[in-house]
Amino acid sequence: MRRIKDDGLRHKVTGIVRNLRTRSYSGGSMLLFDFEDETGSIPVVVWNDGFDKFEKIFKVDNTYTLHNVQAKANARNSDRVELKIYQDTRADAAIA
Repeated sequence: MRRIKDDGLRHKVTGIVRNLRTRSYSGGSMLLFDFEDETGSIPVVVWNDGFDKFEKIFKVDNTYTLHNVQAKANARNSDRVELKIYQDTRADAAIA
């Protein structure tokens, strides 16, 4: 995942969900997890608009291909990149 940059483009990535957790905030809920492949891992944030769609889909240690995700610089640390999942993101589970 180290090769993904904050370039304003949407990407297709495949990886394993790790450290899945939810958080509540004043505007609703968010889903957080690490997305890992053989090159490393990257944090993923699913904001309120995608939370309802994805909270029941993602499972720890399962592999998914995510279509239409965007890499964004972290608001607190611009050297750190996160993947943002949107309502129009598609998640395909890998078949074992």
